[in-house]
Amino acid sequence: MKEKIHPNYGQVLYLCASCGNEFVSQSTKLDGPKREYQAHEYPSVTLEICSQCHPFFSGKQMLLDTAGRVEKFNRRYGATMAARKAAEAAKTEAGTPPKQEAPAQQQPETAAAAGVGPTAGKPDRKPEKQ
Repeated sequence: MKEKIHPNYGQVLYLCASCGNEFVSQSTKLDGPKREYQAHEYPSVTLEICSQCHPFFSGKQMLLDTAGRVEKFNRRYGATMAARKAAEAAKTEAGTPPKQEAPAQQQPETAAAAGVGPTAGKPDRKPEKQ
């Protein structure tokens, strides 16, 4: 290895801004303010979130307002959906069966018969010259 091209690597005190957790690890960022931890003085680095308070690592994931979203949807579209269900119920009580989908149409065998593709609208054979 070449000398004098690599940064210094040493122990650093990490401080979590969310939960206040402190732990020592190693880093090349040694220019932070000095703090004392377990009778030693370390340069410090402040983190926004650490593994102790992050929901992925702690297993305390919170669902973000999913109930509120469902309630909002029901407020917007619930009346429409309720009216549809009431109309269908009224039809079945009156003896009118609910609407059924029409059977699927038979598909043509060739693309030309379907009216698509390069031969659409052209006769099957070229007319003979006279």
